[in-house]
Amino acid sequence: MRFAAAHRPLFDVLYEAGLDKTRHSEIEAGAKALDEAFSACVRAIVDADERAAEALATAVEATAHGLVSLLLDGDYDDAMVDAAAERAARATLALVASRHLL
Repeated sequence: MRFAAAHRPLFDVLYEAGLDKTRHSEIEAGAKALDEAFSACVRAIVDADERAAEALATAVEATAHGLVSLLLDGDYDDAMVDAAAERAARATLALVASRHLL
C-alpha cells in the first residue's frame, strides 16, 4: 500500500502496464526478485507445501491488489494511506491464520 502510494509510476510499470517483462531486463529482474521474496515467505509459512503456498499466495495477492486498486482509484486520500496499509496488514494476518481453509 505504502509503496504503491509513494511510487505509483513504478507500481504501474511493475503491475499494471502490461509490459512484456522479458523484453525489459531491468523490469524482469525487479519483478523476479519481488516474486522470489514473496514466494519464499509464503512457503515458509506453510512449511513448503506447494499447493498450500499457491492458495495462500493467491489469496494474499488478491487482497493486496484489491486494496491497492481502491487506493489508486481514489477511495483513500494521502492521509489515509497508513490506515489502508494497516487494513491490508490485518487482512493478510487473517489469511495466514485461516490458511487451512484455503
